[in-house]
Amino acid sequence: MTLTVIFSPFFRSVLQATPSPVVFCHNDCQEGNLLLLDNAENSDQKLMLIDFEYSSYNFRGFDFGNHFCEWMYDYNCDEYPFFKADIKKYPTKMQQLHFIRAYNAELQNDCEDIDEKQIAKMEEQMLEEVNRYALASHFFWGLWSIIQARISTIEFGYLEYAVARFETYFEQKRHLSV
Repeated sequence: MTLTVIFSPFFRSVLQATPSPVVFCHNDCQEGNLLLLDNAENSDQKLMLIDFEYSSYNFRGFDFGNHFCEWMYDYNCDEYPFFKADIKKYPTKMQQLHFIRAYNAELQNDCEDIDEKQIAKMEEQMLEEVNRYALASHFFWGLWSIIQARISTIEFGYLEYAVARFETYFEQKRHLSV
């Protein structure tokens, strides 16, 4: 059985049924790429995003879903395979809503007034969007890791990471309403 047989029919149907605008995305928004700025007390800018080598146009759901997936991975490990995975660290619905509400608050600065009912509907749609696209993140980084295991000179457990991403893909897929 190939990866195409395992993933392709599901991806095609679920992602095509999940609206997500194409926006400019970082595509690797994890803890190592977020810097907390010193002396930012008197500034609106408290964080700085770095390392844009994977940035491109992509679906918003992928970028948000990937960010939520990264909550589960700790890359500050001194021993092989140099990461730890903990699915229990995936953000709760309330944590996801906090993130989504902050995003929507920025968007609404440029929009006319939206009533509470519309906001609640938009939040539920975004929760579905980002959690479905989180599966695409696992798939992408799982494949990336398989390739890196072959070509990278960096000491890292790439195959172990690929297995962790694919295992989490299947675990999270079971919990989605698709």
